[in-house]
Amino acid sequence: MKTIIHIKTDKELKKEAGETAKRMGFSLGSVINSFLRHYVQTQELHITSAPRMTPYLESILKETEADIVSGKNLSPVFSVAKKAIKYLHSRR
Repeated sequence: MKTIIHIKTDKELKKEAGETAKRMGFSLGSVINSFLRHYVQTQELHITSAPRMTPYLESILKETEADIVSGKNLSPVFSVAKKAIKYLHSRR
């Protein structure tokens, strides 16, 4: 037996969620039902604010990884802070 759930949500959020579901080939109701099934089965709720990498950030990381592999643009390792400060002053 199906039932109706009334929830309050931001109008724009509902619109965006419906459009996203449609692009993926789902109805908003099926997405919400899937979430509720998963929630009941696992008794877990995962909320994250972890940012996703942008293409720009990914390109910077690729450059950095290439620098690490080639030994380029790396400072030496210091065991004493005074040596690190001296190194930094010498790079001006």
